[in-house]
Amino acid sequence: MPLFRMERIWHFKTVYPREGLGFLIGRKMPYKYHTMDNFLREISRLNMAELLSKNLAKRYIEIFGIEFETLDEQTFYIDCHDKVTWTHFNIPKGKHVTRNQILKLLKVYFLNDFHGHPILSLTQPGDSHLTNVLFPLMHQLEQALGKKVIKIAVFDREGLAVWVFQKMTKQGRRFVTFLRDNQYESEEDFDIPTGERYRPFRYRDGKVTQLILDAHKNLKDYKANQTNL
Repeated sequence: MPLFRMERIWHFKTVYPREGLGFLIGRKMPYKYHTMDNFLREISRLNMAELLSKNLAKRYIEIFGIEFETLDEQTFYIDCHDKVTWTHFNIPKGKHVTRNQILKLLKVYFLNDFHGHPILSLTQPGDSHLTNVLFPLMHQLEQALGKKVIKIAVFDREGLAVWVFQKMTKQGRRFVTFLRDNQYESEEDFDIPTGERYRPFRYRDGKVTQLILDAHKNLKDYKANQTNL
């Protein structure tokens, strides 16, 4: 924290158990919060965070027993967690959705497996965007494993961009993303192929709970001034 001229979070100075971490690791001496400060600074000086992340990702995959043989195992979910920083130093800001505020923060992007286990993470400034992190994060995992394993990428509407769709398709990947609530009013907003009908998608207790319908939609790439299907 001193590296970024940050103030120590108040509850760490007052409520944080002085002997707690020391007890966990079998140390008689207190294991205080400033020890973590020193550790993080040393890690940054060694410039080995990426290497550690790759090795950790490989170990996670071994522990969870992922073989990448099924489509489920080749499906990954990319998500972002906002970490607010309390500092007087000028650092990039971003929108913290839960607080509904623009705050100084770091964004930590996670690549999760199909069970929701976090496999790989990437910390970025608060003004970063998922579209700029999506492909480097997938590439980092596949580089660590030495093979292409991500067949389907699931991400929220922050990754909604025509060029992202095009690059995904070019790389031979499929993707699932989400649109804003009430962005479309009905089926009439889509181009539904002739003869296409709703079909069962999910069941519960033998009853159909969700239906699915394949449809097309033209998306506008405003930067390139092109319309793509």
